[in-house]
Amino acid sequence: SATRSMNETQEQTIRQIQVLVFDAVQHTLVAVRRSQIIIDDPSNKRIKTFQVMLPRGTFNLMLIANMPSIELDPGITKDEVLRSLVFQQTEKWNANSTNPALIPFWGESKDCTVQENTVISGIPMLRILSRIDISVVGSAQLEFELKTVSLYHWQKDMCLISEHYDEIKGVVTKATESGSGLISESEAMRYLEGDLTTPDEAIEAMIYVNETPNPGVSSFPEMPCLVVGGKVDGNDQMRYYRIDFKLTVNESATYYDLLRNHRYRIQITDIITNGSDSEDEAYLSAFSYTPLTLPTHSIVSVS
Repeated sequence: SATRSMNETQEQTIRQIQVLVFDAVQHTLVAVRRSQIIIDDPSNKRIKTFQVMLPRGTFNLMLIANMPSIELDPGITKDEVLRSLVFQQTEKWNANSTNPALIPFWGESKDCTVQENTVISGIPMLRILSRIDISVVGSAQLEFELKTVSLYHWQKDMCLISEHYDEIKGVVTKATESGSGLISESEAMRYLEGDLTTPDEAIEAMIYVNETPNPGVSSFPEMPCLVVGGKVDGNDQMRYYRIDFKLTVNESATYYDLLRNHRYRIQITDIITNGSDSEDEAYLSAFSYTPLTLPTHSIVSVS
């Protein structure tokens, strides 16, 4: 089992929350309130409780957790806030189990009426990062030893606030584009043999990345993808394989955005080609291995 990566409790840790209060009609910012006293529900650590002083009235509330203090002027619009609250990721996320970086969260709830001693409960909060897990399973464990993983072309700057949130389902349906573009191939995240959470087999709860739009094959090769390296059938020579975030059914490919609060599981079940001699060659290869399962999501609730 993985011991050097983040565990579930660390993934859902919240140390401080900021509440952005918006006028429910004008959609302009009224106030920002903060709390650093977050209480975990003892029976379900996904449920958090905190207290803040809010003005009376009916407001739209936006919650942002584990981020530096937000300094915004009252009266600006939600769209202006969306464009000003940007999270930047230029390197690997610190997911070491001994001292991992806190994952930022975002959530919102509309038309909240605040009176004296009002309790507002059940506001869902979503991690702003995507998680990618890779494992070698089944018969592939007999023929392939995983050694390296590289992630290419994620969104450098991402908006903390999503423009594509389905409030009924509690999920984001599309990546919000910040306009910063994607990180170049020369700045790929690289995970080496020592980063694997199970030697030769898996890297899990280590790869966290900004929400990223996927332009699809029209932008090949500059779209989100992985290149995995390993040894095949016990040979010493490394072989490399490109993995795109897509599912292919009846020769029709669907390309997936990397969405916040979603987990992408890559399961290597078989080695059907000899791969490439180098990582660069695999990155440029038109052939892509596609062992992606449908992404899943999870929610932390606060009150």
